[in-house]
Amino acid sequence: MNWKLITPPSSEPVSAADVRAQARVDSSTEDATTIAMYITAAREQAEKYQGRAIGAQTIELSLDAFPSFPLKLPMAPLVSLTSVSVTDSEGSATSMSTSDFVVDTYAEPGRIHMKSAAQWPSVSLQEIGGIKIRYVAGAAASVSQKLAILMVAAYWFENREAAVEVPKAIEGAFRALLDGDRIVNV
Repeated sequence: MNWKLITPPSSEPVSAADVRAQARVDSSTEDATTIAMYITAAREQAEKYQGRAIGAQTIELSLDAFPSFPLKLPMAPLVSLTSVSVTDSEGSATSMSTSDFVVDTYAEPGRIHMKSAAQWPSVSLQEIGGIKIRYVAGAAASVSQKLAILMVAAYWFENREAAVEVPKAIEGAFRALLDGDRIVNV
């Protein structure tokens, strides 16, 4: 099961001004492009750690075989199912109706289940990535997520040359802020 980001969130949960304030930088012209990259990288780290999408994002899941149901979709919270397509061994794609699936946006991670009256097309699947499931996931950042992103982005901004490794104290605070809402597969 592989997934990739199709459409990133339209905005970041914190601003360059927020990072400047966290880093106690007075200038409003201080390297806005670099700060924006630090914010995006910190958000991506928070998402990876928590298994949660911060801000609405379109994600595509690629499967090599017909799945068993219910199918858990990576990156919570699930907002909506956008499309399901099946590609046969000849490379011909067939779109399925999203109304053929029950979408569980309550569960975390979100799940889909094929309705009993629906069925997969009778085809031999393309060997790799024969099924593509596209969906929207994400929610507004919580206060804890914003603080975690601010801490890491400000640290990277203040320590540009040493930005590869975050000190244990900041890493511990980052995890403590994000652990309460982390999705752990059991």
